[in-house]
Amino acid sequence: MSGLRDLPRRSGGLNPPVYDGGAALLRGGGLRLHLTVPAAAPEDAGALVYEQDTCGVLAQHGGVRDTRASYQRLVAAMLAQRPAEPGDVIVRGRGGLRLYAVVHDLETDPSWREIWIRAALDEILRIARARGLRSLVMPPLGAVHGRLAPARFVTLLQEAFAARPLPALRHLWLLADLPKLAELHAALAR
Repeated sequence: MSGLRDLPRRSGGLNPPVYDGGAALLRGGGLRLHLTVPAAAPEDAGALVYEQDTCGVLAQHGGVRDTRASYQRLVAAMLAQRPAEPGDVIVRGRGGLRLYAVVHDLETDPSWREIWIRAALDEILRIARARGLRSLVMPPLGAVHGRLAPARFVTLLQEAFAARPLPALRHLWLLADLPKLAELHAALAR
């Protein structure tokens, strides 16, 4: 693929493709846009973005935890939990932030809406600006657990950056499998 190159070898022997560029496409001045597979994501990014649903089911991390809580307390906590609103971004962590972009409601069909993706992107960029983040890692929202075309995500991302430039942001990593990377690359090359 033209525009794609290999990253230097990492400890695991991975040599995944990456697309560097995109500053003009995202009107970000010194911003470098990287397209790569999840295994090659930088570990020291300012924030990692995950695609999430209103009840927090889709982006679970770390496996099953032993909470040592009683069954009654677990059920009470579960019943007291309120679903997030579509378009919200849930912030977790301190140093390395985890941002859970709520772009799915599993009780609807389809589970995602462009308006929710737009709202989540706007909020992610607001958080990045407020915290002075220098790097963000995210998947093409709506295309991980939904059927939003990666090319359409590029358009939504460009619109979000046009509305809210981020002078401090230096690196934006878009993570996807190889077929979606090819679609993202083609959309960026237009």
